[in-house]
Amino acid sequence: FATISPLAWTYHVTAEVFALNNALVAVILLCLVKYMKDKEDDKWMYLGALFCGFGLTNQHTSILLIVPGVATIIYVGELFTRLPKLAVCAALFLAGFSSYATMPVFAALYPHIGAWGDVTSWSGWIHHFRRADYGTFQLFSGDTSKTEGFEERMGSYLADLASEQGGPGVFVLGLIGIFWCLFGTVAPLVAAPQSGPTRKKKRGGGKGGS
Repeated sequence: FATISPLAWTYHVTAEVFALNNALVAVILLCLVKYMKDKEDDKWMYLGALFCGFGLTNQHTSILLIVPGVATIIYVGELFTRLPKLAVCAALFLAGFSSYATMPVFAALYPHIGAWGDVTSWSGWIHHFRRADYGTFQLFSGDTSKTEGFEERMGSYLADLASEQGGPGVFVLGLIGIFWCLFGTVAPLVAAPQSGPTRKKKRGGGKGGS
């Protein structure tokens, strides 16, 4: 999808927070899929925990992926019965999330116009951390009472996805991706239907008279 979407390319070729968010989310998804395929390979679980921390420092909306992803890993990996592994994951997540701690340092060393407020003070840092300019637990700034409902927004999104962001091929690629993740193959999509078992005709081998 990212290779054929004009919107994705618009953000990928500019220095924007959304381009980095796309990259971090892609890495988190990769780690999730790799771990689900081989639950004995813990490196993907640990790498995913680290990038979940990075993802939340870059864009809070990544929590929409991180929460169900983490819940899935904890359930599938039975981490509640493997507390040392759970502790390592928590430590790696905090290591990635600790990027917030560098903000006051870099803001003091490299002050510039257009920054998101004064994060060199504790109150300014908290203000930035809880996204007060946008609204805490709100995906955008502004009055939400006059916005469209969920159904209308989803309809507009799907219409734009089909008409502007790659066409109907996006849905085909999505379906292929789902089958590949679930079955490791796309054979169920391309297998030809069979009408039923066929019987082989037996040739008669009787003796002929003269």
